[in-house]
Amino acid sequence: MIKLFASDMDGTLLNPNHVISDTTAQAIRDLQAQSDIEFLIATGRDYRSAKWLLDQHQLTARIIAVNGAATYDVKGNLEDVFALDLADTQTIIERFAVPGTQTLVSLKSLNGYYVNDLALYRQRMEAFMDHAKEATSDDSLAQLELHFKELLPLKDYQPDLDPPLKIMLIDRRPEILETARHFLKDFAIDLTSSGPDNLEITSLKAQKGLAIEAYCQHHGFTKHQVLTIGDSANDRSMLAMFPNSYAMANAGQAIKDLASYEAPSNAEDGVAHIIYQLLKQMK
Repeated sequence: MIKLFASDMDGTLLNPNHVISDTTAQAIRDLQAQSDIEFLIATGRDYRSAKWLLDQHQLTARIIAVNGAATYDVKGNLEDVFALDLADTQTIIERFAVPGTQTLVSLKSLNGYYVNDLALYRQRMEAFMDHAKEATSDDSLAQLELHFKELLPLKDYQPDLDPPLKIMLIDRRPEILETARHFLKDFAIDLTSSGPDNLEITSLKAQKGLAIEAYCQHHGFTKHQVLTIGDSANDRSMLAMFPNSYAMANAGQAIKDLASYEAPSNAEDGVAHIIYQLLKQMK
């Protein structure tokens, strides 16, 4: 019997407008009200961003944030942190945060969000927002506005005062990202991606699957009592490590190959579909 339902956010729990739909929010409430199954978020987002999305529907959940680098209980208390090595962080920043290269380097620390080129980041964000006004909801635009306000210059980052959790390299040129992969291949890091224009760098210990496994060991759950669902490369560990795993229909084939089953797409409220399927099986 399933005791833990672990869901990714972007591309999975969130619809194409980057919000939790009313249908999916109600499904989560029904899961929590009609069963003893715990609903858990496992996301590449930081805690504040993930919590804001849940708050729009008055939902509560344990949150594994920043791809497993930080875990928070349902009250927002920090439980675990797996930070990047400080020397590796400095080396990566010095290698890629070079003025004029058009490569954006963002760093998510425990308490802040830093970018190497604020002007370029703003330019790309504003272009996205202009397009998004035609395609997304007011809630999605509000998320972008909040994120825009929290950005800080990367040069102001002080790693000895604020642990580095994730570095993201953002570049639309595939050859630049491939060069970065080659440079990073010997680092003791977890290297993944949440889209075709980025690389995500975290500690080797900061993986969604490992974070879920640690939680299961603490609470006495077996791997067969866990359901995981996701859509992208940063979900690969939690899809591969647990037998009751679902890839979204909107996932790439490589991700589908890691999962045991396939769920409807995020445009079709796929998470809600699996929740109601699970509740029906329990009756």
